[in-house]
Amino acid sequence: GMDAWILSRFNRMLKDSVLLDSMRMRDYVMSAFFGFLNDLSHYFRRGGGNPEILKPMLSKWAQVLSPVIPHACEEAWKLLGNKGFVSLSSWPLPDEKEISEKAEAAEGLVLQTLEDTRQILKLVIKEPGKKPNKITIYTAPAWKHSVLKEVSEGHGKDLVKELMKDPEIRKQGKHAVAFIQKAMKESSPAHLSTEEEYNSLKPAEKFFSGEFGCKVVVQATGQSEKARRADPGKPGIEVE
Repeated sequence: GMDAWILSRFNRMLKDSVLLDSMRMRDYVMSAFFGFLNDLSHYFRRGGGNPEILKPMLSKWAQVLSPVIPHACEEAWKLLGNKGFVSLSSWPLPDEKEISEKAEAAEGLVLQTLEDTRQILKLVIKEPGKKPNKITIYTAPAWKHSVLKEVSEGHGKDLVKELMKDPEIRKQGKHAVAFIQKAMKESSPAHLSTEEEYNSLKPAEKFFSGEFGCKVVVQATGQSEKARRADPGKPGIEVE
């Protein structure tokens, strides 16, 4: 959930903050302050707010920012119930076990879908202030995930022929051939499975509805053109 995501983002930032000596001050402030402030803001917007993780995390954040904004960090350090001076406390170390590629990929998909939907609404709705009636988000079918998995494992040049032996993929005809060829051209990064994509987006329906002021439904499959065009990491978005 959101706790796993914010802990991962924070510990990744902490890992980078160890590089303070080699980083330019501007890059350091961008990562340690603005970068994590954006993450924290998103965490709250998504309904996060677990005090058990927030208090120790914000204390460590004050430690990391104390070379940049010392007075504000001393105040924050005391408000969070810590003893002594933040400037004299030992530098916090990242907990590498809390860094989760899966948690970040899952929430990254939510953020990307949010941005893609905003861009589509700009094109579709010309009337200022007008809201859509409904938005349907379609996750990619399982066969597309199978194709990406095979391509990433680099199974030879006869991959198209091999994949087309799969009845589910063969059923897609030319659409499948085009997708396989496209996947072979583009080196795809590690992606979430079919279920992981659906399980990332489905609980975010309420969040999406609040952002767009209309009913938002996440569906695993569909018959529409938008559903057919859904790719792994790039859901189909239908606006009504």
